[in-house]
Amino acid sequence: MPSSLKHLSKIDAYVEHFIKLMDLEEECGNDICFKLNLALTEAVVNAIKHANKYDISKVVKVQMKLSSGKIIMTVRDFGGRYSIDEVKKPNPLADSGRGLYVIMNIMDQVDLRTVNSQNLLIMKKDISNLKSSCKAEKEAKK
Repeated sequence: MPSSLKHLSKIDAYVEHFIKLMDLEEECGNDICFKLNLALTEAVVNAIKHANKYDISKVVKVQMKLSSGKIIMTVRDFGGRYSIDEVKKPNPLADSGRGLYVIMNIMDQVDLRTVNSQNLLIMKKDISNLKSSCKAEKEAKK
């Protein structure tokens, strides 16, 4: 997708489609969909704003897959390097600066690599026990 925030609605549709294909929505409601959508949207916004610097000639590539009980979301940009090593708790009154903090609190594992002048943000969420834990939670609420 081009490095423009006006394309962010595509992320929502992409995540919803993936969740339906994996049959996660029915078991756990919209919670997992919301969290994955939020993490992926924040990652794409960071790529557009901070790495690609809104340069529409540079694209952001997004991929989601399920592997060994984990949802793996990858965001690839072609902009400047950045680091995720020193993510601090954001100022709640600030207008920005929460993206990576939110991602790291939603996802189980977050890794940033630079490969061939491209940033590759890899986010993993373990869902191997998701369906059974959601069923147990629903049963407990009855």
